[in-house]
Amino acid sequence: MKLLQEKDQKQFKITGVRKCWFIKSTEEVFLEVKANSEYLKDRRPRTFDFNTMYTNLQHERIIRNVKKSITEAFEYIDTLPFMEREKIIQQLDSPERIMEIVIFIVKNTYLCTNGGVVRHQKIGLPMGTNSAPEIANLTLYPDEKAFVEQLIEQHPRLAQRHNLNF
Repeated sequence: MKLLQEKDQKQFKITGVRKCWFIKSTEEVFLEVKANSEYLKDRRPRTFDFNTMYTNLQHERIIRNVKKSITEAFEYIDTLPFMEREKIIQQLDSPERIMEIVIFIVKNTYLCTNGGVVRHQKIGLPMGTNSAPEIANLTLYPDEKAFVEQLIEQHPRLAQRHNLNF
């Protein structure tokens, strides 16, 4: 996730368009709002809670989109200077191994009800699963990026208006 954010931030400085909307903390949003307070002064910022998002993501979509996100992140790594690239690669598993882990998590999540019934999660990711926020972000990233790229083609100025989406 961090690599996709870094890539997007570099492109944002050049194009003025943000394609990566995920964050790690509300503090990041606060800092952006504070930095853009003059721009936001007479606007009405809104927040939305996607409380059913994790549990409604189709497993095939999760696997397909996370693979796209991981592929893009590794392609970005290939563009970095040698020393930086080597340092990052030493810390990561291969894209194939990462996908094996993601697929295992997605297809092998079970829940135990208060009544002791064990259920297999067939759609989505349970809220509270440690990896759910990252997997959900990596699932939504290709769709959000495609949406912004379509806006760039059809309405470039409108694409820039999404720079404070998180």
